[in-house]
Amino acid sequence: MPRVSVIVPTYNRCDCILETVRSALNQTCRDLEILVVDDGSSDDSAVEILRRLGPDPERAEALWRQRAASTSGTCGFGFWTSDVPLQYVYQPNRGMGTALNRGLQATHGEFIAFLQPEYLWDSHHLQHQIGFFDSNPDGWISHGRVVVGRAPAKDGKKRPRGVARMGFPAIVAGTELHASAIVIRRCCVEAHGGFDENLPSCEDYDLWIRIAAHMPIYQVPDSIVYLKRAPAPPSWSLDRYRVYALEKAFQSGHLSSEQRHRVAEELTNRCETLAEGFRKRNNTERANFYDRKKKKFELEIAKLDLSTAACPMRGERPEATVRLEENDLFPTGQL
Repeated sequence: MPRVSVIVPTYNRCDCILETVRSALNQTCRDLEILVVDDGSSDDSAVEILRRLGPDPERAEALWRQRAASTSGTCGFGFWTSDVPLQYVYQPNRGMGTALNRGLQATHGEFIAFLQPEYLWDSHHLQHQIGFFDSNPDGWISHGRVVVGRAPAKDGKKRPRGVARMGFPAIVAGTELHASAIVIRRCCVEAHGGFDENLPSCEDYDLWIRIAAHMPIYQVPDSIVYLKRAPAPPSWSLDRYRVYALEKAFQSGHLSSEQRHRVAEELTNRCETLAEGFRKRNNTERANFYDRKKKKFELEIAKLDLSTAACPMRGERPEATVRLEENDLFPTGQL
């Protein structure tokens, strides 16, 4: 059984999938398996991997076309390359949450590492991460250092030294986590239910919040992950999925008062962004929907403030005061 399972989710990324997979194959840590989960790509991602890494490059395209034509559902292939087992699984397009969960089900490693196209790992990335876990048996999830470009910047700035904790407020803000820099114990993912397949986007944000409510996420700065180019600013419309994730956390009954307060604050900010976005696009119904939701959580913040003033002991986990209905999370036409 490999110690690390590397899951590479992809969708129409033939332009960079090979380079991403090669960065996993080039790890100094060799006790690993790699699974590429293709969520219904219509490009030649599978052919590219078979042609460049497979055992029969000349027949790669014919072999894949034949296999894909023989099934209307899931298909794939597996082989060894560079002494590492590599699997490629194709599924009809069902969303990244489903692809990631399929990857979890089809792998066996004690640790899970995620690697998305556009990201590349330094050759020592997994070695540093597993070294952290070996030295910290009580650590459950860790995060490397993400560098934009192909080499660490030399701008004179001091770089982080030593392992540090990422606080729950930073996780909720959603600005510091990259799924491709995460390594996590399999039992931790399973204990928190895996990825929410109802989410078309932000499924990783949802899982990190659920995990960070119970345990710290550690930063391992010597573990370097390269992001090929600076990401575009996230679309304001994606905040509806973050709102869904935050509401789930708020009403779960598993947060402390401080955590619920922080989640409610983030909810009001995200709802305000959504309301303004819909209002600019003359969608008054959706703007009003998020205005009402914002006011609801402003009231929750006020209740939490009053509760804290009356009883300054923090850390209790009270019952949720907001009951969420399905239509409250995703109004018609929002998925």
